[in-house]
Amino acid sequence: MPVKHGHIIWHGQALFLLCSVLWWLLLTLINRQIRMNTANDTGKKVFQLLCDAGFSVSMAKILTAQAAHETANFTSSVFNNNNNLFGMRISHLRKQDSLGDTDKDSYANYSSLSQSVSDIGLYLKARKLDQVYNSCDDYVDAIHKKGYFEAPVNEYKKEVNRFYKIYFNA
Repeated sequence: MPVKHGHIIWHGQALFLLCSVLWWLLLTLINRQIRMNTANDTGKKVFQLLCDAGFSVSMAKILTAQAAHETANFTSSVFNNNNNLFGMRISHLRKQDSLGDTDKDSYANYSSLSQSVSDIGLYLKARKLDQVYNSCDDYVDAIHKKGYFEAPVNEYKKEVNRFYKIYFNA
């Protein structure tokens, strides 16, 4: 009898431990899912649009992080009013897929997020940047050399990498 009683105690402790671990995993997954959903709803859509437009998965991730940075995590007025994911301005030097500009700052206006995705593809192709980059840093260095942004390159890299981690390393 004492041996059976010991087995019962041991099985009870093992069951308690197993339930505790499963409960912790469930709470962790729920918290991660909540964090991902609140951080990623628009990002997920943008990522899918980029993949649908023919960008590789790795480039779609980098471009999603760039779009999140350019739009203050998809909250800026240029994003909300112009469907402008990348802070693109009207260009007279290349083919462009926009409706024109709607404000004094000449930000490009798009009918949809898909049109904004199409335009970043045209931009990258026109600037001979339409390749797969190994990292956000490599991509940011390349677009900086082509004059895509005027901010200090290290600040831009830091923010693109920050959004990359939020969206793809959650």
